[in-house]
Amino acid sequence: MWVLLSPHADASTSSSLPSRIYRIPKSVLEEWSQTFKDMFGIPQGESVEGSSDGNPIILPGCTIAEFEDLMKVLLTPTYVSSIKPFTLSEDQWIGVLKLSTMWDMSVVRKHVIATLSPMIQKHTAIEQVVLGKQFKVAAWFTQGCASLASEYKTIDLTSVADTLGWEFVARILRVGASAEKDFELTATSEFKCKNCKLRITAQSTPKCNETSGFGLYHGKWETNIRFTCASRSCSGISNISSIVVEKASVRVQTPDLKASISVVFKEELQEMYL
Repeated sequence: MWVLLSPHADASTSSSLPSRIYRIPKSVLEEWSQTFKDMFGIPQGESVEGSSDGNPIILPGCTIAEFEDLMKVLLTPTYVSSIKPFTLSEDQWIGVLKLSTMWDMSVVRKHVIATLSPMIQKHTAIEQVVLGKQFKVAAWFTQGCASLASEYKTIDLTSVADTLGWEFVARILRVGASAEKDFELTATSEFKCKNCKLRITAQSTPKCNETSGFGLYHGKWETNIRFTCASRSCSGISNISSIVVEKASVRVQTPDLKASISVVFKEELQEMYL
């Protein structure tokens, strides 16, 4: 059995005359789309929508090009499960992702996301966030947020806000600051400060020297790691002799940006999948 479909780019044109009509096997649509399967399962009267040229199923919010690209995928079923990418451009795959999301084509959607992901990795962090939100792809959204949060001190906040809003910027700053606070530094032994002779143990400390008590501060990653005594007696002393620690004696725990993102953007991520 065949069904007649007419795509319309404008979502508000559902009552207008069809611009182009496609005759598609009903079984194909039912197999790949839960939306169409549910639609065809609804009892209809004498004039069944999609049964004739005069009464096709109007598909609002779908361009002719997008529909034809989707049909290339659906009517060449080996490509749905094949590792080899279908011969479509990135923009064409984006169009297929749009329709497979809109019409609940979960298998097709997973295949499209797997094909697109290497391409999306080359996009800017802002574009990754935008595409992740638009198509509900948690991996793209998280990847973009992590990139922005990891450079939150140097990124152009205005350019981010122009696209994603200042509320989003504030939350990215929160993720970045939180991850930095969680940065952990530990050492396998104790060391003496060459200035005050106090014995200090490398421990989790903030990256600034606004602290009381004792701790170690790490500098740039070089052959050795250079630490400065954080005791009050050494505070404010210029050209203080540093404690040099071999890399092998230091363990660093990298901040978990994704964990922080999952908390700060919990509501957004709950609406996404895959």
